[in-house]
Amino acid sequence: MNWDAIGAIGEVIGAMAVVLTLAYLAIQIRQNASSVRASAYQAWAAAISAPVTTAQQADVAQAITGIGDPTTLTPVSAIQLAHWLYSIVHVGETTHYLHRDGVIGDEVYETQLKMSVASILSPAGKQWWDSGGRSQFTEEFVNVIESRRADPTPYKLWAFTEGRGFHEMANDS
Repeated sequence: MNWDAIGAIGEVIGAMAVVLTLAYLAIQIRQNASSVRASAYQAWAAAISAPVTTAQQADVAQAITGIGDPTTLTPVSAIQLAHWLYSIVHVGETTHYLHRDGVIGDEVYETQLKMSVASILSPAGKQWWDSGGRSQFTEEFVNVIESRRADPTPYKLWAFTEGRGFHEMANDS
């Protein structure tokens, strides 16, 4: 065996090692991407419970009943409702970006977006959004909300009124 043959064998072995290394890296990258998506989804799933947990507090629940008629809100309950609205819309924004990045599916995205838009279409939600609530979100997401807000027909708005219970609100956007 001469040195040329040994060099050729070495090159073949080196090329095979490179191919195997690249294949291994591709598998690792794919597994890492799946792990990152799963972590993002898990964090999102935890985040969507925040508005529900907050609404279970009696004073916040009372403030939320003012979503249909902001004139019934005290200054304190208006602030509580504003924070609750922010949390609902923030979950919508997070869902938007996770959907854009392929982590959240279409059905979950549409459901969460409807919740955000319906909240903003309520009388108190409109006041909050138009008086500065929108400034707390990215321009991309605000544009999505505004495009959906332009046609409010697919959104049912609900309120709770003492003596009347839960009822659908008029959608007068």
